Amino acid sequence: KLNKIQVKGIQFEAIVLDAQQPLVKRTLGIYLTKHPLALAMPGDVWALQINYIKMTDSTLGFGKKIIWKRDENDPEFELPISGGNKLFKQPVT
Repeated sequence: KLNKIQVKGIQFEAIVLDAQQPLVKRTLGIYLTKHPLALAMPGDVWALQINYIKMTDSTLGFGKKIIWKRDENDPEFELPISGGNKLFKQPVT
């Protein structure tokens, strides 16, 4: 049964990046460095550029939503590859 008091989750909007994009090539290099056995397996690695995230956390208050939107004018428009919380530097509540 759904407990409405403890609802948590995220929704996001993103675009799938073309395999020729520099960001995707860099991401694939990082992934294969961490998981070299993936080279032996057929398949594709997909990269998403997240442009919108809505997090719902009712433990912070009923229906509490935190929304983040990518600023297209930001010089750091590319999705960060490693570490940090750069994605959440502009929370809107």
